[in-house]
Amino acid sequence: MKKNVVLAMTICFTLAAINGYGAALPSSPRFDASTFFPLTSGKRYVYKETTPEGSGMIRLQFGNPKKVKGISILVTPVAEITAKVGTGEIAYYSIGKAKGLINHGEDDIEAGCVERLNPGLLIPNGLAPGKTVKQSVNVKLTGTGCPKASRCRYTITYENNETVTVPMGTYKECAKIRITEQWMNAADDIVSKGDKLIYLSPGIGLVKEIEFVSGGKETSELTAVEADTSPAD
Repeated sequence: MKKNVVLAMTICFTLAAINGYGAALPSSPRFDASTFFPLTSGKRYVYKETTPEGSGMIRLQFGNPKKVKGISILVTPVAEITAKVGTGEIAYYSIGKAKGLINHGEDDIEAGCVERLNPGLLIPNGLAPGKTVKQSVNVKLTGTGCPKASRCRYTITYENNETVTVPMGTYKECAKIRITEQWMNAADDIVSKGDKLIYLSPGIGLVKEIEFVSGGKETSELTAVEADTSPAD
């Protein structure tokens, strides 16, 4: 699971979710952050990640809303934890009722880079299947491990709704959203690109992600949800 994945993720866990069913969608579904991406502290989502190099487990731990340096509003921290490096990244999200799901950036602890997005990357409420939105976001990077980028162009497409089967179960009416990104330097040259698919189950959140990388793809699939009595700050 890489940058902004995150876009991903959520925690409103119900008996229906355990049995492999998300919440019911309206007859004409449109993206709603509180439905597809509820940010609730006190849970850890466990994913199996498969890459060209092998496989492993990743935990996404949701913390309590807090103020973070470089971000003007309260945000929910989501820590990515692996057995190899511990907490490698902490991403920061918020949900605006009139806007949607906003990614404000992340602290890449493993690489030594602090990233802030202004305005944040937005998946807007009301986005309908088959529709695309484009955004240009200013990037502030601090640290020795940061890429030389000052802006990022995003294209977000709500492709359709699909039934998705992962180790945790089968989830109906998942929003299939494609996110492509182009990281630009001060001269407007492209220094990095990204392309991923995320599958968000209503009432559950991120159940699957496919990131297309050099040499193949990296796939993350939900395997379990764990209670956490001391969520990340």
